[in-house]
Amino acid sequence: MVFCSNATGKLIFFCPLCGVAWSNRPIGMQLNQICSLQQVAPTGISLPGERDLVDLTRSGTVHNVDYSTWQEFLDPLLTGT
Repeated sequence: MVFCSNATGKLIFFCPLCGVAWSNRPIGMQLNQICSLQQVAPTGISLPGERDLVDLTRSGTVHNVDYSTWQEFLDPLLTGT
């Protein structure tokens, strides 16, 4: 999933199921770096704006998902609780 780092405003990539985060888009199934969300976005995350996702959407890198499907995992991360 794609979020914005509150510290930098840059896009970050995060898997809420395994807790692994990346400051750069993972390419294919290759993982050269494994970080925690705290390491990549130490002051928290926010949802990206539509403009942030235009290039990723065009390239097929990201796809829309229904927030309610992931709400249980995402609400604590987005609210800092």
